[in-house]
Amino acid sequence: MPKISKKAIIIVSLSVILIVCGILSYFCFPFIVFREAPESRIEVDKENGILSVSDNKIKILQLTDLHTNGKVEMPLMFSIMKSAIMKSEPDLIVITGDVFSSHCREKDVETLCDFLAKMGIPWAVVLGNHDDETPYSLEDLSKILENTDASLFKRGDLSDRYGNYYYYLRFPDGKTQQLIFMDTRSNGFTEESVTFYENAVLDSAKLDGTNTVQNLLFYHIPLQEMEDAVKAYENDSSIGSGKIGEAICPQGTSVGFFDKVLELGRTQAMIFGHDHYNNAIINYLGVDFCYGTKTGIAGGHNSKLGGNLITLTSDGEYTIERLLHWGKGEKHEIGN
Repeated sequence: MPKISKKAIIIVSLSVILIVCGILSYFCFPFIVFREAPESRIEVDKENGILSVSDNKIKILQLTDLHTNGKVEMPLMFSIMKSAIMKSEPDLIVITGDVFSSHCREKDVETLCDFLAKMGIPWAVVLGNHDDETPYSLEDLSKILENTDASLFKRGDLSDRYGNYYYYLRFPDGKTQQLIFMDTRSNGFTEESVTFYENAVLDSAKLDGTNTVQNLLFYHIPLQEMEDAVKAYENDSSIGSGKIGEAICPQGTSVGFFDKVLELGRTQAMIFGHDHYNNAIINYLGVDFCYGTKTGIAGGHNSKLGGNLITLTSDGEYTIERLLHWGKGEKHEIGN
């Protein structure tokens, strides 16, 4: 048997140590939050639905389609989340649906909630079509989301939906904007959803006696009108930016939701996820239809993973920047 040199033993030993450290880093590092919770620029009054902002603008990080489950790719998903948060230093995090998916375990739900709580940044979620695939009922999952530290989630009172709620952003200059969060689940908006949306928009009149408060609407499944928006974008690229990498998968039945949006005229942007290969933002009939940038590894995706940073001012002006985990981000300037 040939004698193994001391140098070879050292090389093999170091290689084994590096491999073990690499494996441990992959599975452990993404879940460790090294910084203390930052002092939030938002004062949260959850009971009354008021977010008091210390500056006349707010940074909102949209993450979408995490598909959190128990599979081996989850540490990379948490790395993407953490990278987007560190890059953007947001005042608020919003996850637009499919937070969880099949193979998700109770401890995966706990891990995600604990990760977000430790970040110390107010966060909100809406439910998507895969969020009924955890071991919990939707009612119990909603309770967990509602009661986690820094969470803005509210179960709401719709008969067939969980997580329909809204907040007012109050800025130092006295101006107000509204954020509306709605559950589309697996079959999209319902007639009851239309009623909730209308009441949420009209509720803003109590602030100043008028219906002038503008809003951003966050949900998961695109409306059927998104197909019309894409056709318009194909004919005129100046009305948007970004990619349509797969066929639109909208809700199956129209309940007149977008008609109500146009009638009330207060929603500037409709912000959603669902179609993993799409990240386009298109201005259609005066409303921005905004796909998020997919965040999670599971469930199919293109190489453009990350999140969208929405910077909103007290005057209602906003920009949307795509933050990519790999590659250079892009800023979307329409929507002002």
